Amino acid sequence: MFLSVDQLVIRHRLSEFDSAGYYMISRFAEIANYLGSAFAFFLFPLVAGRPGKDAESRKVLMHSLLGTFVGGLGIAALLLVGGGALLGLNAQWRVYQPLAFEMFLLAFCNTVTVANSCITTYEMAQGRFRFLWYLLPVCALTLVL
Repeated sequence: MFLSVDQLVIRHRLSEFDSAGYYMISRFAEIANYLGSAFAFFLFPLVAGRPGKDAESRKVLMHSLLGTFVGGLGIAALLLVGGGALLGLNAQWRVYQPLAFEMFLLAFCNTVTVANSCITTYEMAQGRFRFLWYLLPVCALTLVL
């Protein structure tokens, strides 16, 4: 949810420098999304049609979450340690080196968002939609804030 909101609100409300800096660090921070999104993509067909109490389908969900967190948090940790050096590799990027910690934070938030999508995908594949009772108010709140 956050990723679609930033397209509309965050980038247009920041100064030109901050908007460019956000764009720069978000490109690197979104690397954490790619691994987790691959798990979420394959989760649905593996789990769809299985009974809700099936231990095998829950095992697939746990492996997806483990892969999402290990990969995403690993990338976030690499950005925490080497994000400043990464931004220092190019003369045009150096101006954004003070935003290196925010790059780590954004990668961390992206990892949690993808983990949430794994859980949502799992629940939808099981034909359960009870999660909407708490997810919709949270999404609405993020739009208001």
